[in-house]
Amino acid sequence: MCGGVAMTYNTNTRLSSYAGLSAFALSVFCILWGTARTGSFLKEKALITCAVDILARQAPELGVTSRTLRMVPSSPIPQAEVLRGKKNTGEEIFLYFFPLRGMYGSFPTLFLYDKKDGARFCHLIGNHPTPRDARFYGISSARIALQCRKIEHLHQTVAYE
Repeated sequence: MCGGVAMTYNTNTRLSSYAGLSAFALSVFCILWGTARTGSFLKEKALITCAVDILARQAPELGVTSRTLRMVPSSPIPQAEVLRGKKNTGEEIFLYFFPLRGMYGSFPTLFLYDKKDGARFCHLIGNHPTPRDARFYGISSARIALQCRKIEHLHQTVAYE
């Protein structure tokens, strides 16, 4: 007797099957949650490593290291990832990863923003066989300048916490 009501074989079978289904659903949820958390951690590490490598070649005077860069949780620009960091002088910088359309498709790019110099294009990202200029891939200077203006406008209107 359970609370004054007798558990029949049919009730007991149903209850155990519901418990099994609930345990299965909970385990699937935990696996999916763990995979998503691991994926976001690995993505952040990959972006930071990529940014440090490019900045070491393109702007070594900034002295940016992987310890000074952190991912901004929610990007105000769709399809963009934003990293926030500090130069070796202590000034704050922002790194934007954008896909830009070129003649041969979309290419991931890296832009740097700091208050003193504004926004500037750093480099294309990816495993290109030979590092070439963005114009080689069909990304025009006007498109790059437009992205720089968008980033500067964003920093005038949006306050990062």
